[in-house]
Amino acid sequence: MTATYNIPPQSTTDVLRMFIPDRNVVDPIFQDEEIDAFILLAQVGGTLDQATLLRAAADAIEVIATDQTLTLKAIKLMEMTTNGDKVGAELRARANSLRSRADEIDAQSTGGFDVIEQVFDQFSYKERVWDEFLRER
Repeated sequence: MTATYNIPPQSTTDVLRMFIPDRNVVDPIFQDEEIDAFILLAQVGGTLDQATLLRAAADAIEVIATDQTLTLKAIKLMEMTTNGDKVGAELRARANSLRSRADEIDAQSTGGFDVIEQVFDQFSYKERVWDEFLRER
């Protein structure tokens, strides 16, 4: 597994690393393959746009928040105090902010209108499967 980060960004992986606190390639939080998986999971309809990258970054930040909460917990040792819950809450707030930005971008680009195919019986199910096949070609 590898970790890369280039400035200026040369790939979607570089762009996503800009949004999350993972720019140290010597000791990365995520490998490039994991970053690519976040991007793949965030894609809706196979399109890669700014909203997709923001959602992928939000997903990655939530994973980091969960890790921080589980690892740090709330510990007080002598004069030092850690609070994983606070760190996790801040990271989750950042993830929510990124998702809100992605929703705003989607609302501006789509006009707030979408089409939903409904399945009522076996015939409409077959028709929907056929339509999905045609869209993927």
